[in-house]
Amino acid sequence: MDEEQSPKHELAVTRTTACHHRVAICGWFVVHALNIKRERISKQKEQRILYLIEAYRRLESCAHRGDELDISKLESAVADIQLFGTSRQVELVQTFTTKIAADGSASMDDLLQDFRIELKLEPVAAKTMHVRFREGKIKKPQQNF
Repeated sequence: MDEEQSPKHELAVTRTTACHHRVAICGWFVVHALNIKRERISKQKEQRILYLIEAYRRLESCAHRGDELDISKLESAVADIQLFGTSRQVELVQTFTTKIAADGSASMDDLLQDFRIELKLEPVAAKTMHVRFREGKIKKPQQNF
């Protein structure tokens, strides 16, 4: 009787072991797929943030330039924010461009604050200041575009 149970017992152990291996392999594939997805989402977010930072830098570089204003930088920055920004950021940059077209100047403070929130930086209460150098002298910092 022991001889009859022994092959059955071995078969049961083999089946159990094979089942454990299948579960482990399936688990590895699931975890691997989830890691790939997480890395892709993280990379997309990182890339998006880099585009938004560069867009803000282009906007800021256009501030208080007078005749030196590079319109292509301004247009490119607005386009990037409209492409990569959140709904709120798109709304803010559209308000910004509408105000610039109407008044010739606009504040970037709301956009800056929204970018700071997205970057998980604490908001600043101070208005945005732009320092420009002219003929070896520092031009008085200005707070609007």
